[in-house]
Amino acid sequence: MNFRSIGWKSRGLIVLGLFVGVMAYGQSAVLTISGVVYRTVSIDVKPQNNYNSLDLVSGEKDKLIAVINERSNSKTGYTVMVSSDGIGSQNRPVLRGLVTGNSEEIPYSLNFGGRAVHFNGGTAILSRGTKRTERFGIDNPLTVTISPVRSQVMNDTYADTLRFTIQAN
Repeated sequence: MNFRSIGWKSRGLIVLGLFVGVMAYGQSAVLTISGVVYRTVSIDVKPQNNYNSLDLVSGEKDKLIAVINERSNSKTGYTVMVSSDGIGSQNRPVLRGLVTGNSEEIPYSLNFGGRAVHFNGGTAILSRGTKRTERFGIDNPLTVTISPVRSQVMNDTYADTLRFTIQAN
């Protein structure tokens, strides 16, 4: 039995010796793979049916005019803002007549994602994300409310231009 035990040890030492010998003359190589995910900060405005044919005489109540998709993979979050070309008195947006010389204004209000939009100097913050969005972003409904016109206004097309922006924090 001792002979067999010694035999196994001898064979093990020979195999270990061959392995160490191969390792001493071997070679290794390293491959580092990588890729880049670039920052994505995007906003998409999807106008809804009749967004540009509002009833200015009878008024509109929470009429869906657009769905705004905000998308960001910024680890520091993002901010969505809107600016209005037609800011009237008291920082309220207004629709203005397009005919030269028409100074009449029709005030309106906006809701974004179910929250009232408050302008300050022509700009309003709509949302602040503290982290990235899901892959396909977040959809928020944009609705408009226009009070019925109380007095006769000049016949004209009344409009306002809204500009949406998104930026990484």
